[in-house]
Amino acid sequence: MVTLKGKFELADVKAAQNLHARQGWLVTWLGYCMLALVALAFIGEIVLAAMGLLAWTYVLYPAVILGFLALYRFYLRPYQVNRSYAQNKELSSPFEIELTDEGYGISNTYGSGKIPWKDFAKWREDDQVILLYRTDNMFNMIPKRLLQDETEAQYILEMLRQNNVPAASNARNPVRTAVWIVVAVLLLLVVLIIAYMTIRNIP
Repeated sequence: MVTLKGKFELADVKAAQNLHARQGWLVTWLGYCMLALVALAFIGEIVLAAMGLLAWTYVLYPAVILGFLALYRFYLRPYQVNRSYAQNKELSSPFEIELTDEGYGISNTYGSGKIPWKDFAKWREDDQVILLYRTDNMFNMIPKRLLQDETEAQYILEMLRQNNVPAASNARNPVRTAVWIVVAVLLLLVVLIIAYMTIRNIP
């Protein structure tokens, strides 16, 4: 049995959200390729505009895409996480987590509950947190900073394996993957359209 006492800190929530947001290798690879294409289009259009071969207005198209992605990544998403943590008082409430052979139990000033290991849909981990998913988007988090040593982390993972709870990498949501692929394809089309308009307008 593993007993943990403490409270969730903002850093724990950010680590959990970052881990939750990670996609599989295919989606990640597509995302980086699309980002690289947009960046190349942006740089190329700046060069052409500086040479007088293209109107500066065409530089705005990839600039808007890159600007929105940067705004979301560095401001909107962190702002939403900070806001959610501030609003959800239960997150910052002191708790006691008991991890036994039967399941995951948590208690705080708002109540208590226990979830058998077999009822979790999947799990994932990194060097900061372990996420126990109740659904594709709902999870309970275990900050690794509260664990005494690696043995306690291994105990948790062993309980999950014994109860046939798959790792997130083996429990993909095909709908979510399909949506990400569609988004990547649409972004590719936008880049191709920008490139076509750029080439067509070069004297």
